[in-house]
Amino acid sequence: APRVLAWLIDQQAAGKTILIGDPGRTYLPRDKLEQIAAYDIPVTRALEDAEVKRAAVWRLR
Repeated sequence: APRVLAWLIDQQAAGKTILIGDPGRTYLPRDKLEQIAAYDIPVTRALEDAEVKRAAVWRLR
């Protein structure tokens, strides 16, 4: 993950907009990101521990 983050930072420095979709991972480096959208996604209770999963879209700061 550190190598990917470094690459994304380089891409941003080159003028690209970096957006990341995330289904709620606890290890997401939120200190380097800004949440720009959130969605409640219906999921199968057999696969998840709830009927709705919160997902978000983040922009690299």
